[in-house]
Amino acid sequence: MMKKLMIIFFIVFVGMINTPAQPAKLSIQNIEGQAGDTLRLSLMAENIHDVGAISLKISYDSDELEYVGLENGAVDFLTNSKDSVITVGWFDMTAKNPITLSDNKLLDLVFVKKDGEGKISFIKEACEISTSSGEPIAVNYADGSE
Repeated sequence: MMKKLMIIFFIVFVGMINTPAQPAKLSIQNIEGQAGDTLRLSLMAENIHDVGAISLKISYDSDELEYVGLENGAVDFLTNSKDSVITVGWFDMTAKNPITLSDNKLLDLVFVKKDGEGKISFIKEACEISTSSGEPIAVNYADGSE
């Protein structure tokens, strides 16, 4: 009986070790709407844990979209928009209150749609999400489009 329990424990333990963690992902909702519509595009986060800092740069075509602002942030973000690039930032000043973003909305970007197709993209090389200890988190970024 003890031998069977040891075998079961070993199988379960090895299975836990070989189970890969879900990859971290940040995605922008696709653009849907007509010219003149106000759009709220959600940035959705999946499997991002122990977050101590967020720095994002997001580009958009100002001929097709007019940036209005940021709403419904999971935290109080600092934000700026210049030359068709939105900069979003946040960090835990105490290093004691990291956030977890598992299948959560991070924020909404608000635009007014102009004529034409809209596209919004992460500037991936300028984006970073890090842990409460400052280690970068590997994140897959998915852009939004019409």
